[in-house]
Amino acid sequence: LYAIPPENVFYIHGDRRNKNQKLILGHALGAEYEPPYLEISKQPAYTDQTSYDLHEIAYQYVGDYYNTTTKDSSTIIQDYFHGLKSIKDIIIIGHSLSSVDFLYFEEIMKNCPEANWSIGWHSSSDLKRIHAFINDLSIAPEKIKLFQT
Repeated sequence: LYAIPPENVFYIHGDRRNKNQKLILGHALGAEYEPPYLEISKQPAYTDQTSYDLHEIAYQYVGDYYNTTTKDSSTIIQDYFHGLKSIKDIIIIGHSLSSVDFLYFEEIMKNCPEANWSIGWHSSSDLKRIHAFINDLSIAPEKIKLFQT
């Protein structure tokens, strides 16, 4: 669609077309949302054994899911992002720029301080997030180009 050679695309979550590659899904430790089931002290009062058993089983399954879907952002950064020093142009299209991905962008900024950033926007709420993102990363205004998608 964007005529970018595949060797110039990094699929941060893996490429589903590559059957030999493990997909990286889930959330990062320390993400802004921590599920309420992690708060053990807020367990309800049980009226019978069945209610207790149901709660404990659900708690175990949800906890196991949470643990197995936690992605190791620091390993992803260590394995890939340090090789970006030669990048001159960064193009962001269709990204929410949410805080859960900030570690990645911070690492890109650290490794590519002179890069030019082109960031696509679709709505006024996108523009608000983009301006906050630019401010949080301290990207110089002359390094930014915004375009409507």
